[in-house]
Amino acid sequence: MPSVVEAQPPAKLYRIGFLSIIAGPGALTAAFLEGLGQLGYVEGQNFIIEYRWAASKSELLPELASDLIRAKVDVIVTHGPAATLAAQQATQTIPIVFGSMGAPGAPVERGVVASLQRPGGNVTGLAVDLGASKILQLLKEMAPKVSHVGLFYDPTVWSARSLELVRERTNAAAKPLGLSVQWVPVQNANDVDRAFKQLDSKTNGLLLENSASINRSQKRICALALQRRLPALGHGGWFADAGCLTGYGQDVPEMYRRAATFVDRILKGAKPADLPVAQPDKFELVVNTATAKALGLTLAPGLLAHATRITETAVGATQAGNVYKIGMLSLADRTDTKSAPKFVSALRDRGYEPGRTLVIIERFAAGNLEQLPSLAADLIRQKVDILLTVGSSETLAALKATTTIPIVFVSPSPVELGIVRSLARPGGNATGMSADVTPEVTGKLMELLKQVVPRLSRVTVLWNPDQLGGSRIYESAVRKAGQVLRVVPQFANVRTGRDLEAAFATVASERPDALMIGSDPIIAFNRKRITDFALKNNLPTVSYERGLVDDGGLMSYGPNLGDMMRGLATYIDKILKGAKPADLPVEQPTKFELVINMKTAKTLRVKVPQLILVQASEVIE
Repeated sequence: MPSVVEAQPPAKLYRIGFLSIIAGPGALTAAFLEGLGQLGYVEGQNFIIEYRWAASKSELLPELASDLIRAKVDVIVTHGPAATLAAQQATQTIPIVFGSMGAPGAPVERGVVASLQRPGGNVTGLAVDLGASKILQLLKEMAPKVSHVGLFYDPTVWSARSLELVRERTNAAAKPLGLSVQWVPVQNANDVDRAFKQLDSKTNGLLLENSASINRSQKRICALALQRRLPALGHGGWFADAGCLTGYGQDVPEMYRRAATFVDRILKGAKPADLPVAQPDKFELVVNTATAKALGLTLAPGLLAHATRITETAVGATQAGNVYKIGMLSLADRTDTKSAPKFVSALRDRGYEPGRTLVIIERFAAGNLEQLPSLAADLIRQKVDILLTVGSSETLAALKATTTIPIVFVSPSPVELGIVRSLARPGGNATGMSADVTPEVTGKLMELLKQVVPRLSRVTVLWNPDQLGGSRIYESAVRKAGQVLRVVPQFANVRTGRDLEAAFATVASERPDALMIGSDPIIAFNRKRITDFALKNNLPTVSYERGLVDDGGLMSYGPNLGDMMRGLATYIDKILKGAKPADLPVEQPTKFELVINMKTAKTLRVKVPQLILVQASEVIE
C-alpha cells in the first residue's frame, strides 16, 4: 500500500526561491514540485515559488539571487554550481538546497560545504562525485587504445583552489591507467572550435564536463569528436544522444525530487548545517552503438548489458541515394514560418540537404480549420515519408488521415487529446514535443506582468474555453496565480475568429489593466488584430508565444519554438533511420524565452524594470 504522510506541513504560506542557470521550467522543476506534493505541499495553499532564470547567462545569477533575498524567501533551491555559488555569496542566513552538483568536483572541493557529513553554514543538498577513476576506467574499457585524453571544462564555475584539487585527483587516477589528461577550457559556444585546435596531436580520447556551456554545444562537440575519430564520454546520458560515444551520469530529475525532502525538513526547523549532503542512487549509462561502429570500436557484450539505454543516433549521416519527403501541415499562412529556418538548419546538421536528399512539401490552412483534413489527405497522396505538424488541430487532422505514416508533432496536451497513449510510450504512429502551458509558466507570466505593471489588479484573458485537453488546467492556473498576486482575472471567450469583436467589446466594458493572451491556434492566427486593438486601447499584452511580441505585443514568456523545431529534426532523423514513433518518448520543452518589445513599452509608457530586461532572451527596440 502507498505510504501515508503522517506529518502535514504547517498552515503557513512558505515562499520558496528557485534559482537556475537555465531558461525556464522543465523536467527538473516538475520533479521538484512532484516531490513537494508527495510531502503534502499544495502550491498556492501552503507554498508559492519565486522562479529566477538566468537563461544560461551566469553573469545574471548574482543579481537574481539578490532579488530572491529581497523577495524574503524562506529557502532557496538552486540548479547548477554557478547558481549555488551565487546564492551562497548573496546570503549566509537563508537556507540553500542544491539539487545537483555533479562531477568532476564535489561541493567540498568547490568550497560550498565544509564536508559531506557536516556541511556547516547555510547550504546542503544532493551531489554526485562519480570519481575521476570511474570515468577514466569507463573510457578505457570502451576504447582500450586511448592514452591521451582531452578534458573540456568550464573554468568559470570553479575557484582556483577547487580546480587545482580536482586536477590533482584526476591526474592521480589517470596515471595507473596509462593515461595523460589535457585540460581545455570551454566557456561558450565560440570556444568549441578553438578547443579542438588546442588539443595535443596525440589526443585520442575526450571527456566532457557537465556544465551549461558544454551542454549547449554538445552536438557540435560530438560531431567534431567523430570527425577527429575521438571516443568521447560526457557526464550525462544526453551526450550519447547527441552523437558522442557514451554518456554516464546521475538521474538529475530524481535528485530534484529528493531535494524536496531537504526543503521540507528545513521548513520544519532543521538546519542545513546538520543535514548531510545526499548522494544519488540512480545513474544511467547510455551507449551510442552507431558512433562506436563509426569509430571502429567493438564494445564488450558485458558493457552493453550494463547500459541503461542504447542509442543508434548517427552524426550527420543519411542513407546514400535516398530522397525523403516530409509533409508539413500548418494552420498558419505561408508568411508565418519564422521558426522554419532553424528546423532546416537542424536537418542539415544531421546530414540532410533540403532540395537534394530531402524535400519538404508544405500545406497551409491560413486560419481555416475546415481545410486541415483535405490538406492532410493531399500530403498523403504525395506519398510523404513523415508528416510534420505544429499544433493540436493539425496533429489531430493528420492522425485522422493516416494510422501508418509517422507523424512528428509539437502539440499541447498530447495524452489528454489522445494523440499518444503516454509521454514515455506513445504507441501508434505519432511522437514529438509536448507544448503544454504548465501552471508554473502561467504563474511566471503573470508575475512578470505584475512587475511591469505594478498597478495591475484586473486582467482579461483571451482564451478558447473549448480547447481540448488543457483549458480547465489553464483556467485553474490563471486563477491560482491571480490569487497569489492579488490580481482578478476575467475571461473573454474566442472560439473562432468571428468571436473576436465580441471579445473586444467585453474588454472595453470591463476596462482591465492588461490583456493575457491564451495559447490557441485561432488566437495565434489573429494576433495582429489583437495587438492592434490592445495598442489602440493602451493595454499591455502578454502571451506564451513570441509571435504576439513581434506583432506589437508587450511581452512573451514560454517555450522556444525554434528550439522545439530543432527537436523535431532529431525525431525525423531517427525515424528515417528506422526508429518507430511508438518507441520514441514524447519530450517536453527545456528552453524558455522571455521576449520584450521596448517600442511597445514606450508607446504604452510602461517602464520595464532593469531586472526583467537583463533576464530577457531578446529585446525588440
